[in-house]
Amino acid sequence: MRYIKSIFIVLTLVVTSCIDREVKPISETTNANVQFVAQYGDELLLMNTIYDYPTDFKVRFTSFKFFISNITLLQEGTNGILISDISLVDFTDSNQTEAGALQGINIPLSQIPLGDYSGIKLGIGVTSEYNNTKPDDYGDSHPLKDESNFRSSQEGYVFTKICGDADLNGDGQFNHSLIYETISDPIYREITLPTNILLDDNTENKIRLIVDLERIFIPQNGDALDIQNDNIIYTELPIMSFIADNFTDALRIE
Repeated sequence: MRYIKSIFIVLTLVVTSCIDREVKPISETTNANVQFVAQYGDELLLMNTIYDYPTDFKVRFTSFKFFISNITLLQEGTNGILISDISLVDFTDSNQTEAGALQGINIPLSQIPLGDYSGIKLGIGVTSEYNNTKPDDYGDSHPLKDESNFRSSQEGYVFTKICGDADLNGDGQFNHSLIYETISDPIYREITLPTNILLDDNTENKIRLIVDLERIFIPQNGDALDIQNDNIIYTELPIMSFIADNFTDALRIE
């Protein structure tokens, strides 16, 4: 009888031990941070800083912002994991100083599944579903609430906005205004950036994206945008398409 009781006690301890190991919490998700940093060529983009432009022009910028839609982590065997549906990336205030430019614009994300990913996909602009809405449809904290990013005359959101001025004759006077806004569903672009991304629960998970504003104006293969004659753009589809298309080469992942 004592022998049977001893066996029973040992078995109870073993079963209890197994149960404890099985119910121990295992983290299956983690937090991540998508960081956008703006450059002009090989330099950090700083507002009101003078940069070279073709034909001996000089340019400087006062604002640069754009909407990012449907940030999706790519994973083999799946359609991808949507981690953010809409965000506004606005460098206007952050890039007043070098420290702010280095910090960039950060989009914090939570409850992202752990694992290995093969890249990231995102949209530049606002999807047609959201573009059929208005700022009044959203609460104060929503990215689409700000009416300054909406044009009622065109019934849509400003996908990308770039403002600044230029010195066209080298006299030091920046009196040539530059204003570029892209808007309308046909201007929406999707970009896929292949890379190896590992998200785990032991390290800081950061996905760093570089946006080269110079590349938006000066494509790698092709002529630079004629900022002398095409300097204030609100509705001209060819120029809006030029800017939207160049985002494909202007955005890269580090």
